[in-house]
Amino acid sequence: MKIYTKRGDKGQTSLKGNVRVDKNDVRIEANGNIDELNAILGLVRASLEDAALKQQIELLQNVLMRIMGVIAGGEMDAHYDLQKITADLEKAIDDNHTEGKFCFVVPGENFTNAYLHLARAKCRTAERRMWAMHQQYPLSAEIMQFMNRLSDYLFILATKVL
Repeated sequence: MKIYTKRGDKGQTSLKGNVRVDKNDVRIEANGNIDELNAILGLVRASLEDAALKQQIELLQNVLMRIMGVIAGGEMDAHYDLQKITADLEKAIDDNHTEGKFCFVVPGENFTNAYLHLARAKCRTAERRMWAMHQQYPLSAEIMQFMNRLSDYLFILATKVL
């Protein structure tokens, strides 16, 4: 199988069902940001030693890939219960939250901390692109809530890997 198709050489790409759209279509922008987030989470996962945390990050990566499929015109895989996954993120946030108010931090205590903050920042960018997309191509509340909690979870996780 060839990797290149040459069909994108004129600034268009395909969504599900061979729907052709411009490469700067809001759905492609949203998916591009989620794809970048997923790659950054790959760096996070590769830098971790804790097997359970690695497994959690891999689950989140798989959820992101399913969300990309939804954005491209597919359906959310029933295997992924976003309400439960989001509730699990909320519990992890609550269990690991430190006292004090939220504030900006300087990333870089170690590579994992820096990667987590990079993932958090990219998650926020992806969420903003998804909200822009949502105005034309509505996404479920569950997807939007998941993305919002994911950035909070990544922030809390970054404070724990110091």
